[in-house]
Amino acid sequence: MSRRRHNRPQGSRRGLLKAGMAVAATSAFAIPGTAGAEDVRTVSQGQDAPRPLVRQNVKSLSDRQKSALIEAIHRLKRTQSPIDPTLNYYDQFVRFHQLAVLRSRLELGHSVAHQSPAFLPWHRKLILMFEQAVRDTSGDPNFTMPYWDWTDQSSLDVVFDDDFMGPAEGDPKQNYAVVSGPFRRGNFTINLTASAFGHNDFQSRCPFPYLTRGEKDNIRLPTAADVSALLEVDIYDSPPYDATADIHRSFRNYLLGAPDPTASPTSLQGMSRLHRLLHLWVGGQWDATVYSEALKPGPTTFVGTMTAIDCSPNDPVFWLHHCNVDRLWAIWETIYGSSYEPISGANQGWNIDDELYPYVDYRDSPAVIREGITNRSMLDFTRLGYTYEDLS
Repeated sequence: MSRRRHNRPQGSRRGLLKAGMAVAATSAFAIPGTAGAEDVRTVSQGQDAPRPLVRQNVKSLSDRQKSALIEAIHRLKRTQSPIDPTLNYYDQFVRFHQLAVLRSRLELGHSVAHQSPAFLPWHRKLILMFEQAVRDTSGDPNFTMPYWDWTDQSSLDVVFDDDFMGPAEGDPKQNYAVVSGPFRRGNFTINLTASAFGHNDFQSRCPFPYLTRGEKDNIRLPTAADVSALLEVDIYDSPPYDATADIHRSFRNYLLGAPDPTASPTSLQGMSRLHRLLHLWVGGQWDATVYSEALKPGPTTFVGTMTAIDCSPNDPVFWLHHCNVDRLWAIWETIYGSSYEPISGANQGWNIDDELYPYVDYRDSPAVIREGITNRSMLDFTRLGYTYEDLS
């Protein structure tokens, strides 16, 4: 299958790239739209279309907006899901993520939410449904999820403050439980806990019914230069469309978090970058034997809530993190167009018109089918009714 390249003057492309890089670093201006990959683009909004809602940088939030988001999360925890009545509305989104990861473990080659071209559309869909759940339960039709720009220290300081998401690291005497802030132990209960799928599956050993954030292992968070390098990649994805895709020919795999070969392979930094690195940084991992319900006696490697990928949405920071992942994709789409690969012939769920698991299993639910459940339906963020502060 051939990859579609964009034929535009090199000077114009360079100007757009520089604009995209500056957005990642400073968040201060709009990037002009571009054309490309017409066979997979959706139609732009007409002049009469309503103005898109704006997802803000966390550091732009007022105290009132931060309090409203905190209350919205707690409200979802108290509200029965209209999709699966056995779950609360917050846990519904954890379950979607858990089911997708479980399927990838049980059926090799069927990863949809991760390690595949559908990674970005799948999570865009999840964020859209989460935003709508907040709108429905709060009565605020204009609610949007804010994003955490990992490259900005001032944004980091806002996120991990006791008046917002709580501390970046929990109490080591309590298995790194978060013990202050609005999602502290005793004030925010985790119901869908992650457990190891196999003996060596240490990244899912998170049986704690409370939020945990472990040590950071000297991980260096992504920089503006890292994001600039990401935005140099002008191909959405390339064969074999999995975790081994060349990051210089796969924007998706680069952003997903392919390992950094310049770092020690035994360190968390060496295991990943960008998206995946942030999961490891927030959650952390540690050795402990104090948890009475450990899988077996003896030393056990535990991981924090965000490190346990299957149930990582249990940590409210997940939404701020993935909103930034989606923002970087939106910047890329603004530069290169809403292109996507593969069109056909790949594993189920990876092709542009494939329906996404597990959303397809809930297709009778209006809350799920809204906006569509295929990769194609998620490609043009401008048609989905939102934009970002630095793109508006």
